[in-house]
Amino acid sequence: MDGHGGQGVVRHAGQHLQEELLRLCGAEAAGAWPECARAAFVGFQDEVRRKRLRGGATAVAIFLRADGSQAAFAWVGDSSAVVIRGGDVLFRTTKHSLDNADEVARIKAGDYRYFMDDGYLCTPRGRCVAPTRALGDIEMESAGLISTPEASEWIDLQPGDIIIAASDGIWDVLPEEPVVRHLAKMPLEADLVQAASGLAETAVREWTRQYGRASEADDISVLLYRHPPQAE
Repeated sequence: MDGHGGQGVVRHAGQHLQEELLRLCGAEAAGAWPECARAAFVGFQDEVRRKRLRGGATAVAIFLRADGSQAAFAWVGDSSAVVIRGGDVLFRTTKHSLDNADEVARIKAGDYRYFMDDGYLCTPRGRCVAPTRALGDIEMESAGLISTPEASEWIDLQPGDIIIAASDGIWDVLPEEPVVRHLAKMPLEADLVQAASGLAETAVREWTRQYGRASEADDISVLLYRHPPQAE
């Protein structure tokens, strides 16, 4: 998750979005995929609207079968996830931004009032955001921003497969290819918490190198999962 424009939506999502996803998509609910994930995101957006929460957030939700045999993803915005097998990328989420031709086409085809400025989607009043899909940012809906997530099919996992989900605070300064190579070389016994912390620290150092001080670093969040050598 990566927040912007205030912390209200981020805090509320941290407290309630996972609960809503589990309620609609969990084993007991047995909700149809991916409709259950879309309903959870859209329902959360309705709650943001009712509560008049400030700000917005990109988000990646990762779903795992109880036996760990499969994973699926639902996401909005430019935070992203990658599934790594060996040294190769098995799957990656798309980015919901104006760099995505499909997102631009969706907005242009809709009944929206907007303009695009230097990679930002803007309302006629000049309120602008980088993502074209997000939680929150209610005032941007008239310009084409939506909270409906894109969702993957279920992906078969093999022992040793790695999932990394991260905000653009990682991806903007650490290109995907070297991150994939680094993670693929990790020993099976590697501490994933330590590995995630190491990636975050490396990103902060790179932000500092490029922009002169650590305070210029974008929000950074990283999650790592490795499918165990033998499913438990």
